[in-house]
Amino acid sequence: MTAPTPSVLTKTAFAAHLGVAKSYVSKLGSTGRLVLTSDGLVDVAESLAKIKSTNGAPERSPDIMVPAQFADQRDRGDRLRNELLEMEVGERRGSLLRADDVRAFVVSAGTTLRGRLEALPDQLGPQLAAISDEQQVRNLLASEVEVVLQELAHQFGKFALEAAT
Repeated sequence: MTAPTPSVLTKTAFAAHLGVAKSYVSKLGSTGRLVLTSDGLVDVAESLAKIKSTNGAPERSPDIMVPAQFADQRDRGDRLRNELLEMEVGERRGSLLRADDVRAFVVSAGTTLRGRLEALPDQLGPQLAAISDEQQVRNLLASEVEVVLQELAHQFGKFALEAAT
């Protein structure tokens, strides 16, 4: 024996009662096809009558007969397709880069930076040993660090140009 249908339900419970997604009930509400009580609950009998009288009978509507879980999956699929389309457009416009490309570039740039920094002591050691003026030592170090940073900036600029084309 089934329980009698309550006279009022929440929108979520009304969606479950009809076997539809909550978004469909929200659409019914926004188009004025739901009858709500003063406290915002759905008047079941009145709402069903209004849906039928506005040519939206559940038995004739393809959307309303979709079980909630399938409607949610369809909504998720639509959302994912839209995200993929946005990513594709972003890539083509050059405003979005593939994560694998960026990751590979950053690894390469980091490796180059590390190698250049590790080479500095061997390159500069003999020169620095011959300099007794502290300011000259600072200037030489700053100059060599600047060269390394310019190389890194050049790599980033080159990557940006390649990504834009």
